[in-house]
Amino acid sequence: MRTLPVAINLLVYIYSFINLGVLVMVRRRRGISRTLAIVIALVIIIVAIGAGLGYYYNISRNSSSIVPITIGMVDYNEHAYLAPLLNGSLSGAFKAYLPFATIQLFPAGSASVIHAMETGTVQMGIVVEDNAVTAIAEGAPIVIVATFEPTPIDFAIVVNAKSPFYNVTQLEGKSFASSGPGSFDDIVLHILFNEEHWGNNYTEVYVGSVPAQLAAVLTGKVTATAVGPLVHPQVLNISEFRIVGYIPESWPLWVVVATKSFVEQHPAEVRKVLQVIFMLNKYFDQNIDNASFYFLITHYHFTPSLATLFLKTNYYSTNGAIYRGGIQLELQFLQKTHVINVTNIPPLSDFYTTEFEPALPMTDLYYNGSILE
Repeated sequence: MRTLPVAINLLVYIYSFINLGVLVMVRRRRGISRTLAIVIALVIIIVAIGAGLGYYYNISRNSSSIVPITIGMVDYNEHAYLAPLLNGSLSGAFKAYLPFATIQLFPAGSASVIHAMETGTVQMGIVVEDNAVTAIAEGAPIVIVATFEPTPIDFAIVVNAKSPFYNVTQLEGKSFASSGPGSFDDIVLHILFNEEHWGNNYTEVYVGSVPAQLAAVLTGKVTATAVGPLVHPQVLNISEFRIVGYIPESWPLWVVVATKSFVEQHPAEVRKVLQVIFMLNKYFDQNIDNASFYFLITHYHFTPSLATLFLKTNYYSTNGAIYRGGIQLELQFLQKTHVINVTNIPPLSDFYTTEFEPALPMTDLYYNGSILE
């Protein structure tokens, strides 16, 4: 607490000016009348008290002030993996615990969040780790400050249920929908293209959001797209879609990032944001009275069986521990599949900071657990 030493300094400050007032009283013997001396002394004391209190008020206000911050997030209304954040919005937790923060949603995906951070309009973000690692490798001035969801994802390659295609190899030369350049689904598609050695024999169409991707497949605008089945369970409806393949990953799905300058200048704000995120994650993981189970059914239209599957295959971080081994494996994989093509890759330590949360041993790639144990 700074208020006590500041208060002591204030008393010393006022006391000094009172002494000055007394000195003026004494100096009246040198020609200043008694009345004038008293008036001058009172003015000095009043000014001293006023100035001192003003100084104390400013110091107290500045010591407790919080810098406004904008937090960028992929639209949690569309992504079930971000359910704790939607709960934070609907419950009023963000307004109650982070009144200094503005939440900005980006339907086009993690790449849009990171771009906003690069331009300075967003200071912190919750993004897919693939996007964070790719951006940092390419020189983006951001750093991973914590893990949000440490469980990996299996991305599905889906086509229209009436499509004549039944496996990935049949899709060479066909059209694919993605949210936008650098989005998670865009990265997954390029992993697919490189693993299948298609070169440039494909067409990618940017449509702005994941719901638009699914609509493009249903209307025949494109042949296929890539989505997370538990993000958009609509793709599990076999009357509409057919899953023809998967792209599995072996590292955490979502991380919390911040600009390097914001971390350096405002660590207290970063720490406060993380505390609230972990509070929301802990509540969701606890699933008290099946609250999280019913939340998925109500807000994401999950069936009871799908909600149970989601809670059995996911886990949200409540301490933000960073998986260095997962980042390294991910970095190697993204280079191998030519998603990352830069030659001067920064050292692994540049991708994250342990100022706020610990880094786990290199052998720990991700959390292998679930909400429902």
